[in-house]
Amino acid sequence: MNGPLHVAGYYLNPMLHYDTEFKTDYELKHGMYDCLDRLVGDIDEISKVDAQTEGFKSTSEFFGSPIAQYALKSKTPSQW
Repeated sequence: MNGPLHVAGYYLNPMLHYDTEFKTDYELKHGMYDCLDRLVGDIDEISKVDAQTEGFKSTSEFFGSPIAQYALKSKTPSQW
């Protein structure tokens, strides 16, 4: 990866993230949090974003809905 923004783009791309081959490691997590720190900065806001990523990671809440699952196959990452 070429920097924190690329890492965040990779991590948050649902077509990649929900692939069975997707793995997170220290470098990926560190890059994601570094990106959040640069873009958001405020620790309280970063905590809110972090809480929302838990739903994304586990496909719970909206991310687990049939509409969201269908969108994985029919929308580009920028449309998601």
